[in-house]
Amino acid sequence: MCEASELKDTDWALSFKIPSVTSIEWMYADFVIPASSSDGCYDKDYPFQAVQVHPVEIYRPPFKLDQPFRNAFKKPSSGVERSTPFGVGPRQSCCWT
Repeated sequence: MCEASELKDTDWALSFKIPSVTSIEWMYADFVIPASSSDGCYDKDYPFQAVQVHPVEIYRPPFKLDQPFRNAFKKPSSGVERSTPFGVGPRQSCCWT
């Protein structure tokens, strides 16, 4: 889930679970659509869904998420607890373009 201005079609998003900063992975937004208010995960603050059509291996991510990156990323991100300018949503992930 995201805000309308957060992701656009063909953007990349880096997501992770909080607060432990695990499951760091890329997502490619093939397209962004309005979320249905009847969806169980619907959040009025994040009324759009980014859709990745194929497995991430089919795309060419901006850079590799190797172990040195993951270790370095965890340090400043470990304090993220809730909504930030980067769009922490109900699935406890963070994304930006």
